[in-house]
Amino acid sequence: MATFTDLSGNQQKLFVDIEQVYGAYLDAAKQLHRYPGWMLWKKVSGKEYLFHAFDRSGGTGKGLGRRSPETESQKSQFDAEKQRLADLIDGFKERLKEYSIATRAYRLRRLPTTAAKIVREIDDRELLGSSLIVVGTNALFAYEAAAGCQFFPDYTATRDLDLLWEARQSIELGARDRIEPDGFLGLLKSIDKTFTRNEELTFQAVNRDAYLVDLLKPIGAQTDRMTSADKIDPMELEGQQWLLDCERFEQTVIADDGYPARIICPDPRIFVLHKFWMSELRNRKPPKARRDKLQAQAVKELLDARFPHLHFGDIEKHLPKALANYLKVAKAARGIRS
Repeated sequence: MATFTDLSGNQQKLFVDIEQVYGAYLDAAKQLHRYPGWMLWKKVSGKEYLFHAFDRSGGTGKGLGRRSPETESQKSQFDAEKQRLADLIDGFKERLKEYSIATRAYRLRRLPTTAAKIVREIDDRELLGSSLIVVGTNALFAYEAAAGCQFFPDYTATRDLDLLWEARQSIELGARDRIEPDGFLGLLKSIDKTFTRNEELTFQAVNRDAYLVDLLKPIGAQTDRMTSADKIDPMELEGQQWLLDCERFEQTVIADDGYPARIICPDPRIFVLHKFWMSELRNRKPPKARRDKLQAQAVKELLDARFPHLHFGDIEKHLPKALANYLKVAKAARGIRS
């Protein structure tokens, strides 16, 4: 049974153009982060000093020395480079705005808008791929984009976003002080102020549109680095460590708002194994188990058809013992190629 359809030549060309511009935008934005705040002159006892301010009031920052040819040059270089990058980013944004109109006509919009906004914010705060990765259904949008195709809606329909927390990394420390005071929930509120914690399922946040965000972690992972102010208590799930220990898969996708976003998720081979494994758990609810199996089969078919170079045998020796043992069984039972 077919699980996906290929993009047309025109769709693929537009996608590649957007992907290239977005990659350049992300690179410029990363460089701009190296130039925080402003440099200004402050007069103290009748003498001027160069001050690097980190807020608009100038109350937070550090002094860089008395005014001199060296500090004047330092300020000039800082201002010029920051302006160059800002102009560059403005140009990329304008290009992406133009492309966003075409993405509707070319039917390239895939990732739900709320998920895209969250992933972009996490990426901007330099948490994506280090402290947090995308798992679950939304990972399929990354796999299909890399393959130049689109899964049928039955496989990708979702009203939630699953984020797996790398418990060995601090969400706050990884953000370079760009995290909100309320931690993870504050991050979500910076995108949509209607997000609140689900008081019955405290690992979950929900907004007024009933969009759900689940924060997950491996069983036994220590959470002492996540402060109580985060208010979202990550849920422990068996097998999640496998998704963290594998290679990461990175791909630009197009969201429902017409703009690109970057997804970092587990290697698709691990996704397949993990989903098949979950579908066989005795305590897994039947509807979820059936969906696990369908998604695993869909990504497996995609790998067979579009990624013949990604062999399961190449990762077998790097798998944890439990998953390696499962792979041996799954090769025959699930038709997984070595």
